[in-house]
Amino acid sequence: MKTEIQARSLRKPTPENDLVRPNKSTPWEVFIYGWWTIELFAFAASLVALIAIVLILNHFDSHARPDWPHNITLNSVLSWFTTLFKANLLVPIAACFGQATWIHYRSGAHPLTDIAIYDSASRGPMGSMQLLWHLKAKYVASIGAIVTVLSLGIDPIVQQTLSVGISVVNSTSPAIFGRAQSFVQWDIQDYSVAVGYMAPGLTEDFSDPRVLLPPNDMVAAMFEGMFSDAEDMRTNSGSFDRSLSCPTGNCTFPPFQTLAVCSECGNMANELRYERCYSQPAGGLHGPPSVVTFCEYSLPNGLKLNQTFGPTSIASTGSLLPVSPPPSSLLIFNFTSIKSGIPLKMPAPSPGYDPDEMRQENEAALKTSNVTASQCFLYWCVDTLQVEVINGQVSETKLDSWYNRTMLQPDVPVAGILTSGLVGDIWTLKPPSLNANNSPSDFVIARYASQALHDWLEEHLTITNSRSFVAASTTYSATDPYHRQYEQQRLLLNTNITVMFEKLAASMSRGLRRTSTDVQKSSPFLNGRNGDTINVTGVGPANGTATSREIFVVVHWHWLAFPVALWLITLVFFGLTLLSTSRHQLEVWKLSPFPLILNRVDESLLTHHSEALSGMHSVKIPDLERRAASLSARLEEADVGPRLTTWRGQPRYTPLPEDSGL
Repeated sequence: MKTEIQARSLRKPTPENDLVRPNKSTPWEVFIYGWWTIELFAFAASLVALIAIVLILNHFDSHARPDWPHNITLNSVLSWFTTLFKANLLVPIAACFGQATWIHYRSGAHPLTDIAIYDSASRGPMGSMQLLWHLKAKYVASIGAIVTVLSLGIDPIVQQTLSVGISVVNSTSPAIFGRAQSFVQWDIQDYSVAVGYMAPGLTEDFSDPRVLLPPNDMVAAMFEGMFSDAEDMRTNSGSFDRSLSCPTGNCTFPPFQTLAVCSECGNMANELRYERCYSQPAGGLHGPPSVVTFCEYSLPNGLKLNQTFGPTSIASTGSLLPVSPPPSSLLIFNFTSIKSGIPLKMPAPSPGYDPDEMRQENEAALKTSNVTASQCFLYWCVDTLQVEVINGQVSETKLDSWYNRTMLQPDVPVAGILTSGLVGDIWTLKPPSLNANNSPSDFVIARYASQALHDWLEEHLTITNSRSFVAASTTYSATDPYHRQYEQQRLLLNTNITVMFEKLAASMSRGLRRTSTDVQKSSPFLNGRNGDTINVTGVGPANGTATSREIFVVVHWHWLAFPVALWLITLVFFGLTLLSTSRHQLEVWKLSPFPLILNRVDESLLTHHSEALSGMHSVKIPDLERRAASLSARLEEADVGPRLTTWRGQPRYTPLPEDSGL
């Protein structure tokens, strides 16, 4: 059998056993298959895809993300062009691998297994890594292998060029923040009484709380300021104000002036006077006789507190003159209070009860109970505010607070409401203008509207829980309504009064800003006693700028250096392959299998390795691979064209050094 195979292999080629030659190639076939036409078109297509990626990124850079139909996204479009780029880029690389196979064997003798390595490299990254490993990156084909492996990163790296940013743009929607130019509204409980009061020549004023009433919005604001525990009540920050219109949730307002209520509190402990202590018998029917002791404290304005053992005592009023001068002549309310210290427990009568001794012990305990006094003012002012809304949260900054610093005269009557120099029904505040080129604005207050606030506050903050409460010349007993206002008692006993008045002023200021512009311009009861009418000018909200956050495309151009570099490296690999093909005077076979099929292996190759072939007839892949590895060959010119043969002496062409192959 061996002899027959060798005999067939050693037969001289004759026309009878040669393959029949086909007709000569047409010019079109030569153009397509012999001039790298397909690869050049693929190169051009990959370049077009790369340029398309650049143009798309440049078009949408720093612009809003496109809203295309069928949920098509910018990333998916980039993915399509990236796939087109990579697919076309690998076409010339694969063809160059096929051509590099023949250049490899033309440059020197190599194992036949190198054919499989080059073929595998043309099929993808795994084969390319195998080529790099086996050939130790000594040949030009390693360039194509490296590009093939790196092409795995083209898709994610192109996607990496895209990210999103957030830009703040001005919205066309108006931003409005309530602003108070005036306070001219009040209600009258009995209109017939009001008509009598407003009759010409009548000198009485609205001092009866049953007549003047604040508007409901201000009543709600005052209750909110007194009883709310919210810390942001003092700063007007955090909550979404009803006077605010910010459609985007992000707005900025330049500084603006608005009519407001300011507060100021002080400690009157230095003005507090101890009046006297007195005792009276107690007990006896169901227990041992005892002594109840009362200690009386007072302030210079006439407020007195009668303290005894038991719960903490308090007396407060808004109907007396201030103890110290107020900060402004345009007062709304002045508040004075006396509060006893910690609750004291009456000492138990000792055996052998001595009334005088117990009275002395009680007086000593009461005198050291840390009685305190305080005074607070609410007055009209003009605040300069700067407002910012971020994500729906209001941040209000008070830049300045202007008020009339004219001090009250010592003989001014009733809480500073009717003062000399302020006669008439209209008060006007004229703060300096924010803009030096504009004239100051007039902020208007109706005197009776301010009186209504005073009367309401006096009614709700004049309280006591002591046995006897003296305000001015009137003494109130435990059966008076002032003892039954338990909510206000609990409020004043358990609250820091300074903080409460700060919250009260802030809430009232917010209530002023909530007043509609129509109400601020005029009021049904704004007619003066002489029939005058007032037209308030400058009424209107503060206008700001609403901003919205838009998502836009951010292109990181440096990531595109990777696909551009791969394209250029592939171009170099392609050019070197064409150059080597020309230098070795090879046909353009590329990946075609026909050169192996139609060109027989030279019989000298089989003769030279006959011993290696003996006894190896297995057709399994590993066995075939071992047989091919034992055969070394090179591509040389023969009588019938290039053949794989052993190198026996000088070839028919001048060989290149082995390391110059692909």
